[in-house]
Amino acid sequence: MNLIIHRKNNETIFYFIKNCVQKGNSYIGSNSKLDGMNPNIWKFKWTLDTPTPIYKENTVVGYEESVSDIQEAPKFKDTYVGNKEDVDKVIKKEIHKKYTLEDEIKLLRRRDKEFDEYNSFVETLVSQGKAFKEEHFKESV
Repeated sequence: MNLIIHRKNNETIFYFIKNCVQKGNSYIGSNSKLDGMNPNIWKFKWTLDTPTPIYKENTVVGYEESVSDIQEAPKFKDTYVGNKEDVDKVIKKEIHKKYTLEDEIKLLRRRDKEFDEYNSFVETLVSQGKAFKEEHFKESV
């Protein structure tokens, strides 16, 4: 997934980070690494899009698009996702918010009413994830 960073109350793309991951206030991508980005100054827009760079003497000096021209990445369960694998990670995270790995193992062994609740919870999440993937990532489902 890509990240566009711009100043608050400004539509000009200041930074574009391709294949970005966030670690605290640091953003690391295949084309750049930025540390200590203050969220009081900057706004962040996760996207699957890539803006068109404007070059001057082989250096990127801006982008043809403004922030509003770039489509925001889809969100599943309040988490930005860039592909079907990201959706699967969110599903696992949601399951482990409610059930620890130890809880899951115990439930799988017992297969009682609690297991039925667990199973229903997981099946619902998986169904929601599948529907989300079909809607947002048709070519990769």
